[in-house]
Amino acid sequence: MTFTPSWKKYEEAMRHPDSKRQGVATDKFIAEREHAVKTDSEARRWEEGRKKELARNKPQWIKEQQEKEVAPIKQAEKKFKNVGTFEYGLRPTPGYLIIEPSIEEKTSGGIILSNQQTNNTGIVLEVGEKLYCKHCFTSIETQPTEAPAKKGDKILFKMGAGIEMKLKDKNCKFMMFSDVLGIFI
Repeated sequence: MTFTPSWKKYEEAMRHPDSKRQGVATDKFIAEREHAVKTDSEARRWEEGRKKELARNKPQWIKEQQEKEVAPIKQAEKKFKNVGTFEYGLRPTPGYLIIEPSIEEKTSGGIILSNQQTNNTGIVLEVGEKLYCKHCFTSIETQPTEAPAKKGDKILFKMGAGIEMKLKDKNCKFMMFSDVLGIFI
């Protein structure tokens, strides 16, 4: 026969909408449990087993709770960062370019280092046309802003620049001309 704690009878009253009844039931629950654990060896073994089970399962339920709390934030962040996935090509408008970020680097020994968070290099896939902007210069005439790189160039860009997207199963970044810091030669 398994042990059934006598103090369990107060659990329903502890969830009652009336806070006064909740307080009285909680006090009785705690007092009866403490008394039973001090005087009854079977109650003590049951309580120790319950605590061990709780300790064993605690990391999992904490992790699940944290994931539930963080999930809406991660989802919003993903929507903000990722424009989307496209199964077709995309031609950037004037002043923009599309690059494929370099995800991995090789050491001289041939070991592949993969660090997407800190890597800010990539290959230019598509380049938009020159950007004509009246407001960028002090002269009255419109002056073009040339593309800083051409298709196929390996570039260095600002950390965190661009919007991540997926084009034809390639991870890409859509960014402005001004995000390009340099071209590798």
